[in-house]
Amino acid sequence: TPRTGPMQRKASVFSQLLRGVDSSLHGRLLEVRGSLRRYWMGAAIIILFLVYPMVVEQCAKVFDCRTVEILGVSRSLLWAETTRDCGSALHKAYTVVAIVLTIVYGFGIPLVPVFVVIREKRAFNAANRGAARLTSAVVAQSHFHFYASGYRPQRWFWESMVMLRKAIMVYIMVYIRDPALQVYCAIWLIETALAAHFVAQPHAEPLLFYLEALSLATTAITLNLGLLFFYPNSLGSVRSSSGTCAGNDFSETNVAFWLVVLAIFAVNILLMLLLVYFLIKEGWSKLKQMWAHLARSEERL
Repeated sequence: TPRTGPMQRKASVFSQLLRGVDSSLHGRLLEVRGSLRRYWMGAAIIILFLVYPMVVEQCAKVFDCRTVEILGVSRSLLWAETTRDCGSALHKAYTVVAIVLTIVYGFGIPLVPVFVVIREKRAFNAANRGAARLTSAVVAQSHFHFYASGYRPQRWFWESMVMLRKAIMVYIMVYIRDPALQVYCAIWLIETALAAHFVAQPHAEPLLFYLEALSLATTAITLNLGLLFFYPNSLGSVRSSSGTCAGNDFSETNVAFWLVVLAIFAVNILLMLLLVYFLIKEGWSKLKQMWAHLARSEERL
């Protein structure tokens, strides 16, 4: 009827308006939920990355059992806490937990960002076939900015390589009992990492690249110098009053011992001074840029 026609049209317009508002709110809520999901995921990954070395080390120590003789009785004790018997039910339970954490946490955490980035990239590219395709570097910067920041787009995953290197170093220190073999394995690991660093050149900034290279090289030099402490016969010949060689004494009373100690200290102190110098230089450069930007802003006003 003529009287109901306008009312129906108003109701239809109002209904369409409500649907539009509802659709807009729904889209906004989905956007907010996605943003919160990325923020929470990023915060969780940051925390997991920060405690990663400590957790890996503690898990590895659970397997470090050593046999000692107490009052003529041989016992296998947990080296991290010698009051715990390695054959006890409590230690077996700890061992199960440590195995799970070593597999899931020790090797899973470095690989989680890689899998997430690849999955998100594939999902977006599959849903938006007509649009420009996302790259892994863009997804990594969006979801894990702290993880991929500072690396070249082609090496966005390099932080995972660094974490795996730290985990392997922990396993070397815990599972290899012989001190000299520990140092040898650590040297091989560091030198492999140094070679990979120069081949891959992962950092976007030359300063970061050279600082990381200096750090790895200093570690390698320190470990090589430390090998001298395991071979006392190679240094420190002590001659008797008659002039004949009375033996070798590479100990705290020998000059060669302190020369090696001083060399190790000098190399590491030099690295620290270089780090402090570059840190101050970079910070001063950023402050000057900020000051120039503020000055230009004041001129515009």
